[in-house]
Amino acid sequence: SRVVAAALRTPPHKLVLTRAETRAVEALTGSLRSTGPWPPELLAPTGSAETFAAAWSARVACGWRIASRERVHELSEVRPIPPVPGRLRLASAAELDLLAAWTRGFAADAGLPEIDAETARTQTLDRIAGRSLYVWEDSEPVSMAAVVEISERGVRISLVYTPPDRRRQGYASASVAGLSQAMLESGKRYCCLFTDLANPTSNHIYAVIGYRPVVDMYTIAFDYSSADAAETGDGHARSAR
Repeated sequence: SRVVAAALRTPPHKLVLTRAETRAVEALTGSLRSTGPWPPELLAPTGSAETFAAAWSARVACGWRIASRERVHELSEVRPIPPVPGRLRLASAAELDLLAAWTRGFAADAGLPEIDAETARTQTLDRIAGRSLYVWEDSEPVSMAAVVEISERGVRISLVYTPPDRRRQGYASASVAGLSQAMLESGKRYCCLFTDLANPTSNHIYAVIGYRPVVDMYTIAFDYSSADAAETGDGHARSAR
């Protein structure tokens, strides 16, 4: 008589799950077992993530581990921060090579899968063309940030990156604060972003700007190499790996 959970997935990517009651998780794992391909990973609030992982591993005899621990933050008003030299502006096509290299650096720092040079160029060019990639300029580009997952009411900010030789000068904070303010002024009600719980620096600087914690999330990685999972006979395990 009421919604108790929601889940979504675009195969072959990870499964995304909201907060969910145990009975909803049991129903979901039962459905997934027969509708494959099985998900390689799960992204969910911590409690739901562990509940699902336990239920799924019991159902299909797979292994699992926590691959990352993240926190979702939300902002509806930007707090003033100390002034930082430079200004925020849209990225330009003339900076394609530089920002593509920064995109690869961001993936490496964030522990994401490695991005090859051509893919990084294509992604960066798309963001520049879509006017979603910004740089903080202090005589030259010194930091970047992007707007992703734009909805009617809000946006997510990501790809926040400052090269190592430019760090600890406030550029990332200024970029995120400036971009967040611009999005609010454009009519969005909120901005949100993910941080790595293992990185106290990013969690602190975003709190100073005005971001508040909303929920902690786990990414769970599944291992289908066990005999029981591999012998399903329908290719689920192989296609998910």
